[in-house]
Amino acid sequence: MPIRGLAIGLVLTGIGCTSIRRVQPLQFIPQHRPQFVWVTTTDSDVTLVVAPRIDGDTLRGTVAGLQEPVAIPLTDILSVKAKVPDHTKTAILFTGGVVVGGAVTYMLTQRSGSAGPGTVPAVCTDPDFDSCPNP
Repeated sequence: MPIRGLAIGLVLTGIGCTSIRRVQPLQFIPQHRPQFVWVTTTDSDVTLVVAPRIDGDTLRGTVAGLQEPVAIPLTDILSVKAKVPDHTKTAILFTGGVVVGGAVTYMLTQRSGSAGPGTVPAVCTDPDFDSCPNP
């Protein structure tokens, strides 16, 4: 069970630390080598391009799902969007994790604390004991 929780946490961390944003293809694609980008052309078509690369004045790659090569002249591209790191989301996710982790730790330490001397047990089994708490 702890492994499943860790896996879910890692997936959420990956999602939480990125955003889909508009990028400049000439600089972004060669520098970051994204797995895929969304390309909107001047005729309003949106294509998910896998393994994009810049070849001269053309964006090349493979159309997702069809496994067909695609070549789009940069002059025909209206916008390119890609997953990019989002430092704000990362900070929020980290802060939230610290707060939740602290709260869980506090609750576990309070719950597992032993009863000190002179405390009344949670369950009173002696019916003649006058100081048993009433439920």
